[in-house]
Amino acid sequence: MKRLFFFLLLLMGAAACIDESYDLTKVEGDDVAIGDNSSEFRMPLVNITLTAEELITQSDDSDSDIIEIYQEADIWLPTELPGGADFVEVILLQEDSAYLQSILDALFEEMLTSEQKRVEVCSLIARKYREELISVLPAGVPSQVIEQIQAATQEEAAALIGDLFLDDAMHADMKISIGQVAEYHLTNMQVKDVIYDLGDLGLSSDIEDMILNNLDPKGTEPVVNALYLYGTIDSEFPFYLLVDPHLDGTQIDLGPLRVTHEVYPIEEKRLYADDILVIFDGTTLTMPIRITRYYPKQGLDDQSEVHIHLLLRKTGALKF
Repeated sequence: MKRLFFFLLLLMGAAACIDESYDLTKVEGDDVAIGDNSSEFRMPLVNITLTAEELITQSDDSDSDIIEIYQEADIWLPTELPGGADFVEVILLQEDSAYLQSILDALFEEMLTSEQKRVEVCSLIARKYREELISVLPAGVPSQVIEQIQAATQEEAAALIGDLFLDDAMHADMKISIGQVAEYHLTNMQVKDVIYDLGDLGLSSDIEDMILNNLDPKGTEPVVNALYLYGTIDSEFPFYLLVDPHLDGTQIDLGPLRVTHEVYPIEEKRLYADDILVIFDGTTLTMPIRITRYYPKQGLDDQSEVHIHLLLRKTGALKF
């Protein structure tokens, strides 16, 4: 479940200048400026925690959470990836047929030598994709065997599918049939855009005026009184991600961000009055996400999270 935390430190008197700290709760009167042209204030704006349950995979017929999809992918993927790689190039599974085939070839080799892997794959097919497999079985499979697969228990059906895979006369064609079922799954491992309603920040008009009153207009040189949005993003998921967040109703585009397993900086974007007022009044953060790499051996569970921290930086004085 998503968790949004708004940090209105200005309301608590915790804005900080580069040369000293100010207690804004003690300021009274009109036309008062805190700081000067060399001052800088940094104000945490919002923290976002993105959990596994919020990453919904793209599919033509249904939505599934990311844990279910990638746990199933672990069955379709060979235990040892081609070339000794420790990650899967998820985008290449969709876009490079040769790369996909190398994954399937490694899977079929393992199914020949590992009974455990063969049972895992055939049991998955018997449980979820029995009809899909039957629709693409080789023409040489006897009709009575097909009927047996249709009527069998999951365990019995898995055994029948495994026998067909090991049958010398059927093996080549069965690889094609099982490969068609596996391909559909392995090429549908992306997630839908994540959308957050940030809501009204609840700032008073005095606080908004304090932030906006003396901003330099576009084209001013040198820039002294300006407002910037920046932050960080980090991921605990066993993925590399390409994230392209933007704040609806503004000109603010924070991406693209290439998220690995390190804390990744979100570079500063200058804000103008129209944009920051949209944020103050409440907007939507839309985040198209592409999974670029998957590290199967790192594990994925519902405790994995992505953290996004957004902050404001104000240069020049704060004016009341």
